[in-house]
Amino acid sequence: MSQPRIMIVEDEDIVALDIKKCLTGMGYAVPAISSLGEDAIGAAATIQPDLILMDIKLRGKMSGIDAAQKIRTHLDIPIVYVTAYSDEDTIEQAKFTRPYGYLLKPYNERELRAAIEIALYNHEFELQERAAQRPSVTVSMPLLEQDLPPVFPGREEIGVDSFMRLPTHSEKTPDEIASTTWRLALVSSDELLPPLGIEVYDDIMIGRQIDNDVDLDLTPYNAEELGVSRRHALLRPTYDSLYLFDQGSANGTFCNSERAWLGKPLLVSDGDVLSFGRLHLKVVILEYPGSSL
Repeated sequence: MSQPRIMIVEDEDIVALDIKKCLTGMGYAVPAISSLGEDAIGAAATIQPDLILMDIKLRGKMSGIDAAQKIRTHLDIPIVYVTAYSDEDTIEQAKFTRPYGYLLKPYNERELRAAIEIALYNHEFELQERAAQRPSVTVSMPLLEQDLPPVFPGREEIGVDSFMRLPTHSEKTPDEIASTTWRLALVSSDELLPPLGIEVYDDIMIGRQIDNDVDLDLTPYNAEELGVSRRHALLRPTYDSLYLFDQGSANGTFCNSERAWLGKPLLVSDGDVLSFGRLHLKVVILEYPGSSL
């Protein structure tokens, strides 16, 4: 069995190193340490640790509770709070992020190990329950080769006149936007449908624009007929990668026939075919962060 990988989010460097030493002594791997909530979210998406030990007071504007909320919503990684705060208001805020534990400082090694092992066990049990409840894959899903569209235009045939900048609103600073912006073309196999040009610099929700909660509206691409849910998938850019998340869609989200599950993203690369239900779009990466944006 591989070592459980535990990420530490702690604003005090000495404390973080002490926790790391304690964890490695217990046999756990520590792939990352973060002191900022924003950095912790990006690292969690990239590393996909098995568990996160989260302090509540962090450097910067984002608290550990805020960071935990985003991580649990989009990544489904179990979080155990490790904090000195035991007041009623803090606990009330923390519980809405559905933590797997709340450990008060100071604690001893036995308490830390117990909190980690219980959290890992409970999360694994939940994953097994979800897997048992998932419907079996049928030929109606685009997992089989014959369900994929046969031909896409070549890269040299793609012309995009304009780009949508997505999302239209974000809390990122101009520097953060510049460091995470990707320019893409999403290309249909239907030659009558023009390629979608998008500039992505933050999470975008993909689906059908029934309300105001979708950034990329696929309605013009016969989305409803092809089984695209209203809130189907989420595309997340980082400074060096693109990740595709399913958002509990009815007919599945796929990248090159591999299925994405809620909280378990797929890495997206140039030339990949993304499938939202039976709607297939080829990804052409035109520019990436640091190239020429």
